[in-house]
Amino acid sequence: MGLRPKSLFSLGKAGFAALLASVLWLSGYTVWLALRDPVDYGSHHSQSVRQLTGEQVDLEKTLIQENAHKQALLNEVIAQEARQKNAEKTRAELHELRSWWKVMIETDEQRQIREREARMEQMRDEAKKRTEELKQEIIRSTWVIDGVEIALNQKRIAVRTAQTEDSAIHYYWSQAWSRSKWYIMGAVTLWMLGVWALLAVIERSDRSEV
Repeated sequence: MGLRPKSLFSLGKAGFAALLASVLWLSGYTVWLALRDPVDYGSHHSQSVRQLTGEQVDLEKTLIQENAHKQALLNEVIAQEARQKNAEKTRAELHELRSWWKVMIETDEQRQIREREARMEQMRDEAKKRTEELKQEIIRSTWVIDGVEIALNQKRIAVRTAQTEDSAIHYYWSQAWSRSKWYIMGAVTLWMLGVWALLAVIERSDRSEV
């Protein structure tokens, strides 16, 4: 059975009291943090922004390097594929020069053609193998780039946040809330549950007397 309007009003007042107590406690904790901070906020804030900005610049340089590395791999893939194609074309042309009856009676010219054909086959296979290796490197490079981009976006957000935190009150208030939010929410929850249980017991007692 739900609470009566009067009890709900009392529960609302208890909630407001809990909110007011939380704000007052946070304010006191904010002042306490500010007084106990051995570092001047202005210098600390400037140093923090410089550090975050430097880390952002490093990530941007890393991203440029990784993109350049990936592009170099792509260019090499194109070169290796062209090398593979040319080697296969030359091998096929050399093979055409070696008719079956000429191979049976191999001359010096036929031997040279055969050796060149073998070299073209080897060149083709090496280019194909290298192309596959490069493609795997490109996949790994893409993963690295994705990771750097994610880290860079997070760092940019951190820099913007640090740059907007130009108020000492905002900084220490955020620190106070970050350190105590779970305790506050737990205490408020227990307080509200306790008040609700007490009001429920009082109402049940009142009904039993009627």
